[in-house]
Formats: sequence, C-alpha cells, structure tokens
Amino acid sequence: MTNPVPYPLAEATLVDKAIAALNERLAGLPWLTKAYGQAQRLVGEGQLNYPAVFTAGQGSGDYLSLLPDRHLASLGGYSFWDTKEPVTVSNWRNDLASLQFKAGLVVWFDFRKVYPADWKGRTIWNVIQDVLNELKSGGGMATFGEDLEFHYSGETIFPRYSHKEIDRQFLMKPYGGFRIDGTVHFTDNCP
Repeated sequence: MTNPVPYPLAEATLVDKAIAALNERLAGLPWLTKAYGQAQRLVGEGQLNYPAVFTAGQGSGDYLSLLPDRHLASLGGYSFWDTKEPVTVSNWRNDLASLQFKAGLVVWFDFRKVYPADWKGRTIWNVIQDVLNELKSGGGMATFGEDLEFHYSGETIFPRYSHKEIDRQFLMKPYGGFRIDGTVHFTDNCP
C-alpha cells in the first residue's frame, strides 16, 4: 500500500509553518517514513474519535487515520503533531512576531527499522533520545521544549482519542510509540 501524503498547503503560516520547521529536523531520522503535520480530530463509526490528516482522496479516502494499524506498520515509522488551543501571538505589529502553543509530538515506530542490528536490546527511551537530539539540532526560528512530558501507554499517547481503537499489538515490540508534550515557540517575519 502506498503512503498517502497530506494535501499540500498553498502557503504554510503560523502554526503550520512552525510545525513544518520542526518536521524538517525530524527528517534527519532515517527510519521516520513520514513526519505529518497537525492532526485533525475526526469522529468515526460509533462516535469513536481518532487523529487524521487530510489527503484529498489519495489512498482509501479523504483522510488517513493516524492510529497505529497494519497499514501504518508497513510504513515503518511516522509522527504527527497534536496541538492544543490557545495559540498565543506576541508582537504582531512588529517586524518579528512570536507565537507559542502547547503540542504533543506523537511518534510510532518499528524497533527493527530504527536499530536493525540490535533492536531487541533497545527501549523506547533510546528512540526518545534520538528524537530529542534531532529536535534540538540545527538552528531556526522554531523550538520545542520547556518542561517536556513523556507518555508511552495507549491511553496517554492518544489522550483525546478513542484509544480502545488501537490494536495493542502495535504498541508492543517490535513496535513502539510515545508522545512528547511540550511548548512550541516560533518567531517569524510579519507579512
């Protein structure tokens, strides 16, 4: 099955631009097949809600569910951003505006693809450290940090979603997942 790509934004601004800058850093992780942007919360059958990205009809529908499943397992590893309101914008009238918002970076992976030679001897904490190293690499106008919180059970990785939909086998070795909650800070030129 192909990897549906989110519909491209005509112009990334504000939150989308901040997330795109952070996702560029995550591109340094060779096992991360896709770093998705901000997920939308959709309601499916039986009023179960799930994170998804808009794909404009690529694949099996207009949206791709980001809950771990057999299809996403075939991709190897992916991430997405679960943002929280409000978004605070400061200095909007100056040349440089600053925005900040709380967000969760959700990462799902296959240990065998992250550490092919010694995956059995690694834990999610090894993967978390690799992700943190990439997020702090480089410069740029976007940062993710400030009192990070780490979550690694289905209930806490997907707190706003119907986590009972998660097939538990996709959160056990050789698979793994986690969520890092923190604050995104972004500074950009005002138009």
